[in-house]
Amino acid sequence: MITSVGGLDLAIAQITRPGISPELFQQTCFALGNLISTIVDQDGSLYRLIEKEGLIEIVIKAIQNNLENKKLLQTAFFALGNLVSVGDFEYLAHKNNGIQTALEASKIHFQNEEVLVETIFFLKNMTSGETGCELIVSNSGIPFLASVLKAHVNNSELVQMVYNLVTDLSFSSYLDELVRHCGSEILNLLRNRTDDPKLSKQTLNILSLLYTHSCKESRIHLIKCGIIETILQIPAKLIPKKKIRNVLNKISTNNITFHNFPSGPPSLMEISGRSFLNSQQNIMTLCPDLQLHVARPRKCDCCGKYFFEYYFELLNFGVFNGYPKPLPQIQMFCSSTCLTEFQSRCKP
Repeated sequence: MITSVGGLDLAIAQITRPGISPELFQQTCFALGNLISTIVDQDGSLYRLIEKEGLIEIVIKAIQNNLENKKLLQTAFFALGNLVSVGDFEYLAHKNNGIQTALEASKIHFQNEEVLVETIFFLKNMTSGETGCELIVSNSGIPFLASVLKAHVNNSELVQMVYNLVTDLSFSSYLDELVRHCGSEILNLLRNRTDDPKLSKQTLNILSLLYTHSCKESRIHLIKCGIIETILQIPAKLIPKKKIRNVLNKISTNNITFHNFPSGPPSLMEISGRSFLNSQQNIMTLCPDLQLHVARPRKCDCCGKYFFEYYFELLNFGVFNGYPKPLPQIQMFCSSTCLTEFQSRCKP
């Protein structure tokens, strides 16, 4: 099968030749990547050839030796992404620090979208095993993806490539980290890229995936970032109302409660600040540090007394005309007693 494809033999001969120039290596990688992507390896001969010739090791080493060469990086990562997709070659890429090299190259050439497309393409093809996902996360890959979405919001191809990688990572144990770092940027894309219906649909699907499978705290984070309001504001010409309704139906309409305070009792600063404000004394009698502390109080939605950093929150949104309310209510309480009392009042 392979011998009938003369171009592949020539490309391998060139890329394995000692002393090959960076320019010729760049061109050969482009040819090799295209050839690999067109071959169906039914008998495993391509897999054995890649392994025998050490192509993955050669390409990664060339990348590591030419990290400033943008054109070489672009075609080399294109070839590398196709090479690792032929079979279970992730172990060879791991052995040669392929993921670390890809992230390093991406940070060096962060403004070069052509390089980013190919490095993320390679990273996406390295997520079939848990090791690849672990290495991407441990090398700050998720904050990097969030920064790409923020800085390159107008490049639909690059955004879709990031979405492909995010989708793969979401099926690992790092879903909540994805929500924490990328959730707000994905919501911004849904708000700002109304010029691209295909991208809008993909963005909505990603948000639905992240929300549906994440933990309660991550869902609350997405709600606070405005997932409901944003989805409701999607123009009908972009996404059919039925699709929007289906996504919104996945968002729970029950009360969600969680606490937001450190473990243990309130701090002495919290207790003294509450006591001072609730006694209605003159703030100017305090020292400057305490004045700053008590100048930013919150008010309990049940008893009306003041508090600071130790509080409970109740996130609550209902339904109208089949849709969740566009503005979820967030109530804050100074104690669990006030939270319980407030909930008991609201019971039908």
